[in-house]
Amino acid sequence: DIDRDHLVRGIVGQELMSTDHKVGRECAASTCLQVDNLSRNGEFHDISLHLRRGEILGIYGLMGSGRSEFLNCIYGLTVADSGSVTLQGKP
Repeated sequence: DIDRDHLVRGIVGQELMSTDHKVGRECAASTCLQVDNLSRNGEFHDISLHLRRGEILGIYGLMGSGRSEFLNCIYGLTVADSGSVTLQGKP
């Protein structure tokens, strides 16, 4: 069994002083990154997510699963075949 503190230490690499997050209602409700039905033929299909301010997103998968290709579309390095990416309300 692994407790929460041990898990956080393993991910972050150090002890955290406080893990209590005080996020206001309006801040937590604010979507910073929105991905809707993003697809790129042969690489990834129909991915949607809404990331709010203060949230941390991890993307994982086996080699060849489309992780890098998905992120390249979010960064604007490649163009998706369909879907949309909105960053702080702007396409």
